[in-house]
Amino acid sequence: MEPTGMGANLRAVRLLLIAAWCGLTWTAGYVVAPLLFRMLDDRLLAGSIAGELFRIQAWVSVVVALLLLWSALAVRRGALWRDAEVRIVFGMLLCTLVGYFALQPLMHGLRELMAAHGSEVPDSIRSRFAVVHGVSAVFYLAHSLLGVWLVLRQARSLAPR
Repeated sequence: MEPTGMGANLRAVRLLLIAAWCGLTWTAGYVVAPLLFRMLDDRLLAGSIAGELFRIQAWVSVVVALLLLWSALAVRRGALWRDAEVRIVFGMLLCTLVGYFALQPLMHGLRELMAAHGSEVPDSIRSRFAVVHGVSAVFYLAHSLLGVWLVLRQARSLAPR
């Protein structure tokens, strides 16, 4: 049975939010950021632009995740953790909080430290940056894959039964 009225409207808004959120995540991380580093000779400029893009993506992620969690709470009124979609959205939010709001400040500090050393950056600082960047990339990938799972669940729920 198809939802009608407010239920259908809420479902449509949720679907739109999920599609926009995942589209932004995938486009920013797997299209625009690599393109910046490939097309711009100045890696510092490419990194600055990519950083701004990831800042926007992170804040959009927080807002959309909170809206989706709030709407799930409004509709279900309890037993939220039994809902796989709620767990997926919470996982995506957690990936953003760790990947951007915890690890990005560390990378920023290491970038500043490298800039202070000029062309004589010690290998220990470079390797720390590489490790933190790698861990951040793993969280971004996890966020992206959870997004794929969320979109597939949404597509399955739209299929006629």
